[in-house]
Amino acid sequence: MKTKPQFNQRPLRLLAMAALVATVALAKPTAALAQCETPGSTMTMATGTVIPAQAAAITAMQTTLSALYTATTTASSATLIASLEAMETALNARMRQFWNDWDEALKGMTTQLNAGVSDQSRQMSSLFDSSNLTETARGFQRRELQARQNFRPTEEGCRFDTTARYMSEASGVTRAASSLMSQQTSGLANNNVGTPAANGPAGVVRNRFEEYRNRFCDHLANGGSTACGGSSATTPNAHIMPSVTLFGRETLDMSNADTQIAVNELIYNITGFKPPEIIENNVLNGAAGKEQRQDNRGYLAQMDAVNALGFSIVAERAPGRASSEVQEIRQRVGINDASPNASEREIRQALMEQLWDPNYYVGLTDSVNTVSQKEVFLQAYNLMLLYRMFEKAEKIANAQAIEGGNILDRKAASLRGGRRDDLPTNQ
Repeated sequence: MKTKPQFNQRPLRLLAMAALVATVALAKPTAALAQCETPGSTMTMATGTVIPAQAAAITAMQTTLSALYTATTTASSATLIASLEAMETALNARMRQFWNDWDEALKGMTTQLNAGVSDQSRQMSSLFDSSNLTETARGFQRRELQARQNFRPTEEGCRFDTTARYMSEASGVTRAASSLMSQQTSGLANNNVGTPAANGPAGVVRNRFEEYRNRFCDHLANGGSTACGGSSATTPNAHIMPSVTLFGRETLDMSNADTQIAVNELIYNITGFKPPEIIENNVLNGAAGKEQRQDNRGYLAQMDAVNALGFSIVAERAPGRASSEVQEIRQRVGINDASPNASEREIRQALMEQLWDPNYYVGLTDSVNTVSQKEVFLQAYNLMLLYRMFEKAEKIANAQAIEGGNILDRKAASLRGGRRDDLPTNQ
């Protein structure tokens, strides 16, 4: 709430004093002319008449001037105050309008300045991030290039890796096939019921002759006088040609009955295995029967050790699970009869055939690390072959131990009062 200004009373006093001085100046007596007056009456008259009149005039003038001043100053003050208030109102309104006009602009400018500062920080941060990202990417590229040069996998290495998983499974198939063949032979050696040897070696001979006539007979043999009936069988002479039947292919098709029986017949023909005669119960319970039984068991044990050499050759060529990659690897080097179910022997052959590929030697010029990788692969393959050689050596050593024992047995026969002509090495 606005209050009216309080006026100062000092100017009024000054104005009254000015009026009094003017009155005194006007009331100054003029030069007196000679008059007939009563001595002392003039002063009395002046004192009693003029002075009150002058005082009244002065008072009236003062009152008039004061009223005039008051009226004039009141009106002027009101006008001035009104003008000042109007000016204040206009000034305030203009200032408010000025601020309103500048408020949005200043806000926008502030926003823009703040955004500019933030954007500048973002741009600088983006620049630093881009620099760091570029430097990191270059570091990765350098390391990738170095790793590619040092550890780049070769095609030969991939082939080794591919065949490794099949090799492990094929080794299991080899062991299983060898064990199966040993068990089948053991059934014949023990004259088991249900086998051709149940009635003694004569039954095995008859069975083998029928297989010969139906599968392996060559009508040109024996001057044409054979049991073939005028034409050869399906696989003539397959049971007497290990170079063809066993070593002619890396994987044997054991699902083919001709191949399976030809392999069994080859084992018979190579080792000279012959099932023992049947021992009657009345003889078996006697001393001679028991001794013959023990001789037969010794013969069968020795024959199984000898057969193990042939079984290992066949079992290594037993087909494994489907391995199209191994087949493709062999076909690439020109092998047309690669099996889709590669055996352990064929997988090893596939590894060896890589050395026939000219690209293998071209790859040696890639880098020093490539040569080191191939050297490691070859060392691993060499270790695997060395293990197989040890395995074969164990079987050969077992057979040689049998032969050495039989030689000693023959030399000491006179001391024991007899000979053992039924041993495998004495046949």
